[in-house]
Amino acid sequence: MLEFHTPSTPQKTSSTRDRLLKTTARLLQRKGYHGTGLSEILRTSKTPKGSLYHYFTGGKDELVIAALEGEAKKLTDDLMDVMENSLDLLAAMERVIDYFSQRLIESDYQVGSPLAPVAIEISNTHPHILAVCSRYYSEWEVVFSDKASKSGMPENKAEEFGRNFLIQLEGALLLSKIHKTPHYLQYLLNQFSLT
Repeated sequence: MLEFHTPSTPQKTSSTRDRLLKTTARLLQRKGYHGTGLSEILRTSKTPKGSLYHYFTGGKDELVIAALEGEAKKLTDDLMDVMENSLDLLAAMERVIDYFSQRLIESDYQVGSPLAPVAIEISNTHPHILAVCSRYYSEWEVVFSDKASKSGMPENKAEEFGRNFLIQLEGALLLSKIHKTPHYLQYLLNQFSLT
């Protein structure tokens, strides 16, 4: 099984900028935008305040955008790898579901989608951050659609499949976090297996 990237605990050997990004990504997924303060980011990453503004002159929003982009790019690359290395669409979906199930369980249901906690909170207040979320959600939809198309699904149905799978995956992740069970993800896989 392919190992996906997960937000990791910052290590002393990483650069200051990398520690800031990894810490921010991890906190955003657990606490959202408003629950993640600069003081906590600095304390958790063991970074002096001056370093934050050295690397991210735009402050918190610039740091958040960079952290979201980093995590979303890693996930996009992983999803593309899964799609390319899975024999068929169902096998690819199983691997995606397994990944997110494992991610939820290992984080005690605190980490699901890397974008949703922030996107939901800032939908009307930070359009530049929301634009990053929108771009990556669109990319993920295309990744799923492309696999469906390459698996023989007609183009219009493949686009619909990619959109529906992403919508239902995000919903299943949310419900799994709320109810602290991966069963919603398995239900999603079962629904698509029947069609």
